[in-house]
Amino acid sequence: MLHGLNEILPNQLSKRYEILNQMKSCLEEFDYQRITTPTFEPFTGLAAGWDDYLKEESIQFFNNQGALMTMRPEMTSPIARLVSSRKDQLETPLKLFYTENIFRKSHILRKQEIFQVGIEYLGESSIDVDTKVIEVLIEMLNRINIKNFKIEIGHVENIANKSDQDIESMIHGDYYNLSELPAIGSDEILNKNTYLKQFSEKIDNKYKPYIQYNLGLVKEISYYTGIVFNILVDGVGYIIGTGGRYDSLIKKYGWDIPAIGFAIEFDKLALALEKEQ
Repeated sequence: MLHGLNEILPNQLSKRYEILNQMKSCLEEFDYQRITTPTFEPFTGLAAGWDDYLKEESIQFFNNQGALMTMRPEMTSPIARLVSSRKDQLETPLKLFYTENIFRKSHILRKQEIFQVGIEYLGESSIDVDTKVIEVLIEMLNRINIKNFKIEIGHVENIANKSDQDIESMIHGDYYNLSELPAIGSDEILNKNTYLKQFSEKIDNKYKPYIQYNLGLVKEISYYTGIVFNILVDGVGYIIGTGGRYDSLIKKYGWDIPAIGFAIEFDKLALALEKEQ
């Protein structure tokens, strides 16, 4: 196996396509339409919305005209760039999904090429939309028979007054050095005045067993502005997917609309399914 690259044998590929087709079918039933973007783009344009983390993780190179190019390190910013360039041709809300490779310098599975399945819901900012996105995610995971999973949900308001040291510790799971342990649990940990309390009252009761709240949930990528979440599976030692609301990002590419989305790393998902068999 070549380090950092995806290599999949035919028997693995057949099973993974079956899972992928189930996921795509579920998203299409919820009226999401597939979108794709270029694998690599000029660095300056795509990096307009990036923080230092994405700039450091992106794989860059010069093309034969001497222009600095970058492989896409995630799908949200390329989609933001693309829809902004065509905003006069589009109507909101936009419900988009993708099944694409992204490329990063480092990864927990020691791969630089990572296959993702994800969605972006563009043009509306409300608790209703946030709950619908979480419900679609739960429905899709149930469709492919993932067992014992939780959607871990937080909100950027919960860390607004935290120190830089505490935020850094929470990003890396270093709870030993935290000044205060964040509350993790179900509805009873939520302050009645928080956005998450309203979210918990809004989401359908049948989805509540799949949800836990983490008042210290922090993302390495800094463009999130509201609800944030991870996908956790019992017995799997890593996060298989992540998402959140990013109402200010697309404006950096020329179109001032809110958005929320999530991305699932397909290799991690496949490993989780294999562990459950």
